[in-house]
Amino acid sequence: AISKSFSPTASLAEFKGKIFGTVTGYEYNDEINKEKKNWKIDEAPIAAQNMKKLSAKKIDFTIDDPAWSR
Repeated sequence: AISKSFSPTASLAEFKGKIFGTVTGYEYNDEINKEKKNWKIDEAPIAAQNMKKLSAKKIDFTIDDPAWSR
């Protein structure tokens, strides 16, 4: 899920400086791991918590899709 201010086809580079809601224990693919250095990281124990954070505008985006994991 991404916030409404980003296009669903946004390049990962467009998220530079934004807050990425990660999930403890998730392994992200190489493309995500390469870009993570450009983002602020806010970790949650479960993906559902990131959905709440996204709704409350505490994070800018989160990725909860098996296609992005290893």
